[in-house]
Amino acid sequence: MAVGIYEVVLSMFVLSTISIAIKATTRPKIELRYQQQATHLRGRGSIEDMLEKCPSLRQYQLPFWSFFDVGGTLSTIIAHIMRHLHLRSRPFQVKRHLLRLEDGATVAIDWVLAHTDQHVEYTNGVSVRNDSEQENISNHNASGSSRPVIIVMHGLCGSSESSYVRVFSERANEQGFDVAVLNARGCGRVPLTTCKPMHAARTSDFDRALKYVQTCRPQSRIFAIGFSLGAGILANYLGKYSSLAELDGAVCVSPSWNFHRKHWAFTFWERHLVNTLKEYAEHNKSTVSEMQLYDSLMRVRCVREFDALAVVKPGGFRDVDDYYTTASSIHTSRRITVPTLALSAADDAVCCVDGAPQKEEEFGVGLVVAITRSGGHLGFPQGILGLSPTGLAEDAALDWFNACMSETPRKSN
Repeated sequence: MAVGIYEVVLSMFVLSTISIAIKATTRPKIELRYQQQATHLRGRGSIEDMLEKCPSLRQYQLPFWSFFDVGGTLSTIIAHIMRHLHLRSRPFQVKRHLLRLEDGATVAIDWVLAHTDQHVEYTNGVSVRNDSEQENISNHNASGSSRPVIIVMHGLCGSSESSYVRVFSERANEQGFDVAVLNARGCGRVPLTTCKPMHAARTSDFDRALKYVQTCRPQSRIFAIGFSLGAGILANYLGKYSSLAELDGAVCVSPSWNFHRKHWAFTFWERHLVNTLKEYAEHNKSTVSEMQLYDSLMRVRCVREFDALAVVKPGGFRDVDDYYTTASSIHTSRRITVPTLALSAADDAVCCVDGAPQKEEEFGVGLVVAITRSGGHLGFPQGILGLSPTGLAEDAALDWFNACMSETPRKSN
């Protein structure tokens, strides 16, 4: 036993030493990549002008312990813990609209309510009030609000209740933005009403949600932010629709640019991801059983096995590799024209940064890729101690959206 513990400690010491050496000698705190010829965005302003209005990127300070962070593990876990501690006693209210899609699927738009005088009962600190589509649209139009709106896309099997979504929504409300969270098929207590579950290659659900928000808020500037899986879907949408994308700005946090690329520490997190996918299947057991997949999905050991069963055939893909290629936004990044900030960490073990755009021809005129030396997956803690519930992702995203409002003309709805 003593030898085993000694070997583990020695291994961690060696890995930490290597991590310190690599981080200290090979990467700046933040590396910015974008198309050098992109002088103007939609006829006004430039990428340099936009970045100048993002002080969070210039002032970013890594926690002292980031040099000892192997595979972004500390950044990911500590940020997660601090968000949960912050939210533990804070109620969260949303006004939900269930949106029925053309193929019979259902998604939910949760309007985050910053302030309300109405009495609402809470379940685990979260309240949900449901409205019909016409009532919901009428309520928003009646107010005549022109406050900017941010559509939020959560990560794998997340929801409006995910801690990173709630912390960002809280900060966005404080800065004058309204927030509408898109809950994917079968996520966040949204029923899975077809045999076509959520997956990373489908952009049509976001497009439908965007049109709904535009109808609700015709006077507002509309932005979008995606986290993890949602970030990849958003990046794919932006490249696929290019200049037709009806957004005034976008932020992608920890996207997977290339699903064929894997970080060396991915296997450390894969068990957690598989358990998350199994919970998704359990929550939607009736529909998954109708697909005759429930027992098989409960036995999978890796993400690829789950995708082969639950995504390939229902999604119309030839095989898993075809699905991963279609979902990889690196193939459409060159067509992104909407002002877009993509934030990744070099040590993100879940969504490998090696797949991010690097060559000039891989960048659309609106795309900026910011890669931090450390930060993990959806972590990005900052400051000497790095113990704040908010990190670089929230600050940089809101800086970017404010820069979009001052430097680029409104995208007409």
